[in-house]
Amino acid sequence: MSLPDAGLLPTLASLLGRLGWTTTGGVPGKFEIWESPGTGDEIIFPLDPSRSDFERLLYTARRQLERYLGPEAKRYVELAALTSTHALEETQWKKESSYEAGLIAWPQGEQLYASAREMLVASAKAAKERRMYHGNASSHVARSFLSSCLMGQTQVGSFIITAHAPAARTFNFSEADDMRPVLPGLPAPASTSGEEIMNWFETALEATRTCLDSYRKDDDIRVFDSAVGEGLSFEFARALSTATRDTESAVSLIRPRPGVRSPEREFTFIPDEAPMLERVASHYAQAYEPEEVTLRGEVAVLQHESNTDDRIVRVITDSGGKYRKVRLRLSPDQYVKAIDAHRQALKLAFTGKVQREGNLNWVYSPRDVQVTEIQIEDVEGAEATSALEELQTSYPRPGLDPMF
Repeated sequence: MSLPDAGLLPTLASLLGRLGWTTTGGVPGKFEIWESPGTGDEIIFPLDPSRSDFERLLYTARRQLERYLGPEAKRYVELAALTSTHALEETQWKKESSYEAGLIAWPQGEQLYASAREMLVASAKAAKERRMYHGNASSHVARSFLSSCLMGQTQVGSFIITAHAPAARTFNFSEADDMRPVLPGLPAPASTSGEEIMNWFETALEATRTCLDSYRKDDDIRVFDSAVGEGLSFEFARALSTATRDTESAVSLIRPRPGVRSPEREFTFIPDEAPMLERVASHYAQAYEPEEVTLRGEVAVLQHESNTDDRIVRVITDSGGKYRKVRLRLSPDQYVKAIDAHRQALKLAFTGKVQREGNLNWVYSPRDVQVTEIQIEDVEGAEATSALEELQTSYPRPGLDPMF
């Protein structure tokens, strides 16, 4: 066996941390003493490549680690090196099983795989937009992210599924942007990263755990409405409900950072929480139920961030009632019409399916967007007046403050 070089040190140190070893001593910049959990075995890791005995000490440390790991040593070391080289973040779904040696009933195993997939997809979609119900929205970024993840083999003990997500990779929100060359002077396409997607995955888990604890005390399903902004959705809640049905389950994350030993975070869910999560999913789905409407009203607020494709307006409609205020996501041509309506104090008409998300009404793909000849007789409130003044002084600036 050839002597390892200094580049292997972070890999071995990361591997020890993932296996539960801890540092118990050493001299800063010279060496560290790592101790195994349970047995108390120790490994001395050199830290100073300038020392003449550095390679020999590192070789000895690796041999000790290989003896500790046994036949699986090579796989562990290679996986740690791959994780470090490609900045992979590890997620595990664990489900208790009545069988030994990592076995599980086939239907339960299939359900857990499907749940893991749906949670990753929902998190990728949340990176573009937090919604109670994603449906077919943001499907491109979800497909791209999922196809870039690696699946690890199951492990002995409870049944475990492992996913490795590329933290540093960039994912465009639009398929057209994947085909478009990046040219100097042009804005970068709207995109996200594997790390950002896993951030939403983690915050959704954390928000779910917090809301479940609160729901046990207050029995108010509305406590979960605030979790939508943290990445929780119908799809995520439904998948987690399936994962924790019948037996206890857990989701753990290992998110390494350069120069930092990141601890493993684990979120545990018990079977009696599965019906709660089903109710959450049902609550989100009911809030989503779309209704076809044709409305007209005053364009009160416009928002267009220059680095995204989102063009959003808020319309104060003539209908009043539950659809008094509606937010529209518009195409570029439709957005120009909304600007014209706003500048001329004319009403905007549109047709589309309104869906309720939290306290907001949204129409994501309106049709027949037209500027009417109906004059706005009374601009409603200081908020609308302020928005009009801002538009007149700022136009044609690409983006306006959201004011939502």
